[in-house]
Amino acid sequence: MLSRNTIVLAWYNFPMNFTLDQDLLEKYPGIVIAFAVIKNANIFGPDERSNQILTNIYPEVIKNYTLDQLENHPHSQAYINFAKTLGISPDTAFLPHLQIKRVLKGKNIGNINNVVNAYMALELMDNLSFSAYDLDKIQGDITTSLAKGGEQMTLIGGEEVTLKAGDFIMSDSQSPFYSFSEGYRDSSKVTSQTNTVLFIVDAPGGIDSKEITNAIKKLAEQFDNSAYFILDQNNPLHKL
Repeated sequence: MLSRNTIVLAWYNFPMNFTLDQDLLEKYPGIVIAFAVIKNANIFGPDERSNQILTNIYPEVIKNYTLDQLENHPHSQAYINFAKTLGISPDTAFLPHLQIKRVLKGKNIGNINNVVNAYMALELMDNLSFSAYDLDKIQGDITTSLAKGGEQMTLIGGEEVTLKAGDFIMSDSQSPFYSFSEGYRDSSKVTSQTNTVLFIVDAPGGIDSKEITNAIKKLAEQFDNSAYFILDQNNPLHKL
């Protein structure tokens, strides 16, 4: 599905393919990945303006969820089950309900910048896994797949990790930039110098694709010069 302003994708400088790997789809046919591209993004923060994006949403999160019910929420269960099938502990993976739990326990989410905080606000409300990247720092085509094992990744903060076989990853021509078990590549993070933002929502089977579409649409519409598209087993390839 493409947004009504998909024409803005013509601003990008070179062709890029977004692909769901066939081996991934054969093993996990219910996977849905949503992408949004934001051109000429206005990045600000961390400051009080960016922090308010998060603090304004905390009361709504507290209304929507309780600690007793959170782990049994259908989205929580979908991500927990996916982690288990990947052989990853649900307690250490980057699962959205763990961020919601922080808020319910009275803790704050880190104030990074307006772009990161915008997706975090929706992650807290929708219990879906969001992330953001500097698209100009991603080289070549993007493939969502399962790790073969041995892939190297430098995480935000500088830690070097080696990925295990079977991890759920997204990669460009350089290396993975997202790992379900480990996190995000440092070189692709959104900073004050970022011009083109790539937002991603990744969801395993068990979550309605309409919810994924609505989530990426809500996020993209917060920014000018935006477009979004969805990949699933029926649409495993998109050309930017």
